[in-house]
Amino acid sequence: MISSPTLTRPVSPSTRRRLPLWPLPVALVTLVASTGFTTATLNGDELATLSAARRSLPDLWTLAQNIDGHFLPYYVFMHVWVKFGQSELWLRLPSLIAIAAATGFLADLGRRAHTALTGLIAGLLFALIPTTSYFAAFARSYSFAAAAVVFSFWALHRATGRHDRGPWLLYGLSVVLIPCTHLFAVLTLPAHLIFAWGERRVLFGLAAGAVPAAALGLLGYGERHAISWIQQRGPDVLLKFPDMVVGAALPGLILLTLALTALLHPRLLRRSGSGTESRSGSGTESRSGSGTESRSGSGKGNWSGKGSWSWSGKTSWNGNGGNGSGSQSRSENRTPHPTTPAGTFPAPTHPAPLPWTLAWLLLPPLLLLAISHLLTPAYVDRYLFVTAPALALAAAMALSELAKAPAIATLAVVTTAASAIPQHAELREPNGRFDNIPWAISRLRPGPGDALVYGQSQIRAGFLYYARRGSLPDDVLLQRSAPVATGFGYVETQDTAGALQGRDRVWAIWRGSRTKAQSLPRMRSLDEAGFTMKDSWQSGDTPGLTVALYIRNTKTGNTEARNTNARNTKEGPGGGNLPGPEDRTG
Repeated sequence: MISSPTLTRPVSPSTRRRLPLWPLPVALVTLVASTGFTTATLNGDELATLSAARRSLPDLWTLAQNIDGHFLPYYVFMHVWVKFGQSELWLRLPSLIAIAAATGFLADLGRRAHTALTGLIAGLLFALIPTTSYFAAFARSYSFAAAAVVFSFWALHRATGRHDRGPWLLYGLSVVLIPCTHLFAVLTLPAHLIFAWGERRVLFGLAAGAVPAAALGLLGYGERHAISWIQQRGPDVLLKFPDMVVGAALPGLILLTLALTALLHPRLLRRSGSGTESRSGSGTESRSGSGTESRSGSGKGNWSGKGSWSWSGKTSWNGNGGNGSGSQSRSENRTPHPTTPAGTFPAPTHPAPLPWTLAWLLLPPLLLLAISHLLTPAYVDRYLFVTAPALALAAAMALSELAKAPAIATLAVVTTAASAIPQHAELREPNGRFDNIPWAISRLRPGPGDALVYGQSQIRAGFLYYARRGSLPDDVLLQRSAPVATGFGYVETQDTAGALQGRDRVWAIWRGSRTKAQSLPRMRSLDEAGFTMKDSWQSGDTPGLTVALYIRNTKTGNTEARNTNARNTKEGPGGGNLPGPEDRTG
C-alpha cells in the first residue's frame, strides 16, 4: 500500500492577475490603421465592391458567372452591409475589423506556439507594417483572407493533440472560410500539412475546405479573361517579395532577415510538449510517451521549463502497505485530462514552430508563380498579403530568442517601425489609392452646354459617387444609369460624333497618363469627331487620373488648340505629360 503525499496546485498572485497580451497589438493596429482611414479616396476596386453590393442577389449571381466569381461570398456579405450605409468609412470598416481579428489571433498563436513574448512582438510587428494599414482601409476581401488564414493556424494549433471533436470541427470551419475570403489564400494550406504531419484528422479539415475552393476555383478559371491584364512574371519577382509583403523595402528586408536568422535557434526547430512525466525524489524528471507519471523516494527537487514544479518532504514505501508523509506543490501549463487515471498527466505535443511558419511564408509566392506559368498569369502582390502574418511571426520568434539582449530586440522593432513611416504617410495621402476622384472633379470647370466623356466607362461609378448631383457636365454617351449585368461598365452609345452634335467643349477623364489617350478608343473617337485637346491635368503617381479639355476644331480655334497643346507639353506641370511635384496630390 502506498501513502501518497498531498498534492496541491497553488496559483501565485502574479499568475492570478496575469492578463492576456493580445489586446495590446489589437489596440495598436486599430489606432494605426484608423488614422487617416478615409483620407485616400475609394479606388476602382473598392468602387467595384460597392457596385456589386448594391445589386440584388440574383444580379450578383449573374455578375459572378462573368467576372469576380471568387469574390461572391464577400460580395454577398457586403450586399447586407451596405444596407446600413455607403460612406467611405462604413465600406472600409469590415476590413478594419478583420485586420484587428487577424492581429489578435496572431498574437495568441505566437503565445501558443512559442512564448507570450513572441505573440506580443508578432502582433506589434504586424500592426506596424504599411500593408496592414493599407488593407485595413481597403474595401476588398484581402484583410478577411488574412484573418481566415491566421484563424486556421490558431485553430489547428488548438486542435493538435486533442481527442475531442469540438476543436477539430472548429478547425474544419476555419479551413472552409479561407477560399471564401480569397481563392489564392488556399496556397497557405500546404503549410498545414507540415504543421500536422502524420495527423490524419487534419485531412478532414482540408477536405472540407476543398469543397468551396473547388467550386470557386472552377468559377474563377472560367473567368480568367478578367485578369488578362496581369503580366507574366519571372522568378526575379521573388526578389521583391519582402517589399511587397510589408509595403516598404527596408522594413521588409529587416523582417525577412530576422525570420531567416530564426533558423539559428535550435529551440525553434524542436517539438514542444510531451506525452508523460516521471519524477523521482532526487529532483530529476524524465518523460516518456505513455502519458503516466510516477514518483518515488524521498528528497527535495525542483524543475523549471515550460511548466514548473517543486516538491519537498519524505515518502516511505513498503511492500504490503507502508505509509508516507510529505507535501508537494506543482504548477504547470497542463492540466490532467478528465478521463485519465489518477496520477496521469498527458501533455499534447506540438510541432516545432518555425518550419510551418516559414512554409506559410514562403510556399504561397512559389506556388502562385507556378500557377502563373502553368495556367494563366496570376502573380499579383496583394494576393500574397496572407503571408504577412507569417513574416511577423517568424521575425518575432527570432526576437524573442534575443530576450537576454532586450536592447537588440527593441532596436529591431523600433527600426522596423521608423523605416516604414514614409510609406505610412504616402498611403494616407488623398492619392494613396492612385484614383483621386475628388481632385479630378475639382479640375472640371464646366460651362453651359459642356459635355463629359469617360475614357473607360467603369470609372463613371466613382464620379457619380463623389460629385454633387448636377455638378458634372452632361454625360452625353450614357444610355442607361445602371451598370451592365455582366460587369462594372455602363452602356454607352457608339456614335460619339452624333452624341456631341452642337457641343463645342468636351471634358474627358480617363485612368492613366496623358499619353494613354492615344490607346483608348473613346478618346480616338473624339479626334475623329473633330475635337482637339486644349489642356490636360494629371493626378500624381501613375496610373492616376487625367482630366482633359477638348474643343471643337474651327478655322481659328484649331490653330489656337495646337499652340496651347504645344505649350502644355513643354511646360510639364499643370498640363504636360508629367505632373510637377506640386501636382502630386492635386
